[in-house]
Amino acid sequence: MVNSHLAEAKGLIAGCVNQPAAAVADDAAIGTLEGWDSIAHISIVLAIEARVGRNLTSDEIIAVTGVASVADILKQADGP
Repeated sequence: MVNSHLAEAKGLIAGCVNQPAAAVADDAAIGTLEGWDSIAHISIVLAIEARVGRNLTSDEIIAVTGVASVADILKQADGP
């Protein structure tokens, strides 16, 4: 399940930064992935919110810094 959340996070981010999913490394983050700028960051947050069906909290938005943090939010939304 963790790997599916990681793959989903990479795909979500890839779509927002106009890169193929294969170009998004497992450790990709703000500042390391081409195209992840402030506008893409907003798109990523909105895409996460659409996927989980709710608005993210301020703390969650601040925590969206890389693939791992996005995968964590997706995993939490899906529950145990």
